[in-house]
Amino acid sequence: MTRARRIAFWVAGGLLGLTIAGVVVSLVALQPLDQEVVVHWNIAGEADRWGPAWTYPLLIGIVGLVFTGIALMVGAFPMRDPGAVADPEPIVLAPGELAAWTRTATAATGFYWAIGTGIAFSIVASIVVITASSGRAWPIVVVPALLVVALALTGGWRVSAGPTGLTVRGLFGLPVMRVPLADIASADAVGVHPMRDFGGWGIRGAVGRGGWRTGVVVRAGDAIEVTRRSGKQFLVTVDDAATAVAVLRAYLTP
Repeated sequence: MTRARRIAFWVAGGLLGLTIAGVVVSLVALQPLDQEVVVHWNIAGEADRWGPAWTYPLLIGIVGLVFTGIALMVGAFPMRDPGAVADPEPIVLAPGELAAWTRTATAATGFYWAIGTGIAFSIVASIVVITASSGRAWPIVVVPALLVVALALTGGWRVSAGPTGLTVRGLFGLPVMRVPLADIASADAVGVHPMRDFGGWGIRGAVGRGGWRTGVVVRAGDAIEVTRRSGKQFLVTVDDAATAVAVLRAYLTP
């Protein structure tokens, strides 16, 4: 077992312990559990919504279990080591010949499990809170709705490389990120470890080897990395990244 996975399991155990302690303390402190307690404050800090006392231990338990589950998934789904990545030669194009490359990049299984678990728990929490507040807390449904939108927009990408540069587009058409060929100083195939290099998955930013690095990170493994003329880097994790880099280098070669 890798050090990262051991840490994830230790974090999960700590979160579970804190969750149990928080639930027990709130159950003891909020007796009787059918009494009315404040569950919301307005912008002025004044109480404007009440609900049954059991709402607090229930929410503590749900939130704690969500984070515990995420930590367990990080430990249970080992990320493959990106390993060495080939340094491709540029494709040689005949006069008037064009080359293009496209491929779909889909998220790792752990990503779907994490987002799916978050959606399930947030739906349960929303139902509980709405019921406890007699329907007044209905805006909380925005939380699971946003998680569903995040899954739809970032769970898969269509990556294209060619004479116009590098384009990364969500499977539903949005969001779209482009690096025009005129703005590319160099292109490389690199290996990416989401937690080590970016602190997680999704659209991420981090300080890289040459400065600020933006990435569309859906899994560990090969990635296309382009360095802009400004020195900033942009990358996307996708299979067969070396071929895409060879295509880009064909147009970058003077």
